[in-house]
Amino acid sequence: MPDALPPPPDLIDLQRALDAARAELHGWLAETEAARRAEFPDPEQAVERGMWPDDLRARLADLRGKQAAAFDAVRLHPTMQQALADGCHPVTERALKDAARAGDA
Repeated sequence: MPDALPPPPDLIDLQRALDAARAELHGWLAETEAARRAEFPDPEQAVERGMWPDDLRARLADLRGKQAAAFDAVRLHPTMQQALADGCHPVTERALKDAARAGDA
C-alpha cells in the first residue's frame, strides 16, 4: 500500500471539527437518554421514554446534520480525494486522525 499523504493544516482542522461534532452528538445523546430514563423509569414506560418531544427530535436532527456536514468536509477535501485515487485512503485517514488528536494527549 502506498504511504499516507501528509494531512495539511486545514484538513487537520476539519478533522478536529468532525471529532468535536461527534463528541457533542454522543454527549447530548447520553445526557438526553439518561434524562428520559429518569423521567420514565418504569419498564412499562418504554414507549413514553422512546417518544421524544419535537424539541428533542429537532436538536437531534441538528446535531446529526452538523456531524454529517463535518464528515463531508473531511471526505471531500482534495487531500482525501487524492488519497482515494492513489489507493492510500486508509493510511492517510489514520495519519489525519493521529495529527488531529496529537494535541489532545
